Amino acid sequence: MRQMKWMVVALVLAAVPAAAQDEDKKVNFNLGGGYTFAFGEVRDHLGDGYNINVGLTYNVNPMFGVQVEYSFNGLGEKQVSIPVSAEPEARRWPPTSTPA
Repeated sequence: MRQMKWMVVALVLAAVPAAAQDEDKKVNFNLGGGYTFAFGEVRDHLGDGYNINVGLTYNVNPMFGVQVEYSFNGLGEKQVSIPVSAEPEARRWPPTSTPA
């Protein structure tokens, strides 16, 4: 009897999201976000970050919908050092045997 009670509770909890899905709506909006975990060398160079998601779904009929979604992942700052010479070396063309 006790198992039956838990099975009924689980069934009711599983049915709650289905009741929230309204088939009469033509447009649905979704919004999400969270923390982005980086691992390995990426974490050493960029660090952890965040993500944001925004979307719209147009329901053509109860079986088919078209979704447009924007997603952004932001990581820490990337610091890159590029070695650059202080002054470019000038060369003559065509090469001559006399120094410039």
